[in-house]
Amino acid sequence: MLVFLLQNWQLKRSFEPIDGGYVFRLHRWSEGFFFSEGERDEALQLFRKSYWRRTLRFWIICIPALVVYFLLILLISLYWDLAFDVDNRFFIKLAVWVAFLAIIIATLHLHYQLLNIPLKLAEGREAIKPKRISLDTFIVYWQGRSWTKIALSTLLIGLLGNLTFQAAFKSTIGISIWTLYFGFCALALAANVYFKLQAPR
Repeated sequence: MLVFLLQNWQLKRSFEPIDGGYVFRLHRWSEGFFFSEGERDEALQLFRKSYWRRTLRFWIICIPALVVYFLLILLISLYWDLAFDVDNRFFIKLAVWVAFLAIIIATLHLHYQLLNIPLKLAEGREAIKPKRISLDTFIVYWQGRSWTKIALSTLLIGLLGNLTFQAAFKSTIGISIWTLYFGFCALALAANVYFKLQAPR
């Protein structure tokens, strides 16, 4: 339910009010398409209907696939253990990480498809707003964030990093993922602070 509310909120934010209707951008840097008030309501309604149907279908496919996947991993692990007497703990951990990443990628793909619903309604029409340059888009976004939001983001990321630190540093894969993720977060926050300081007053 929380994911649905977040995606519904994100989709609503993709519609920028203009005179006589809205401009829909799939991303901040995407080209914009005109939507009337009625077309916007239709797109949001279609999203709500499609969300539950597609999410249910997604998990109906994913859960049996995961069961089969882990049964195969178990059989391969047992075979290696009996035939070659090798320590297969690393293989099992790797298999879990692969499954975890596959679920994340599949979920993000589903998320993209759902947010792409308005563009299907706009198929065939010309864009009324050109694409934005990606860096300029992020600079405008960062400069528009309040210092309160920046401080809360820093606090949340620091807390999450502290809570996951010990668990992540028990394996090489965990160390790599933790370092890459929180290194990226630190760079993004540093960029946010820098461009916020450069914002015109």
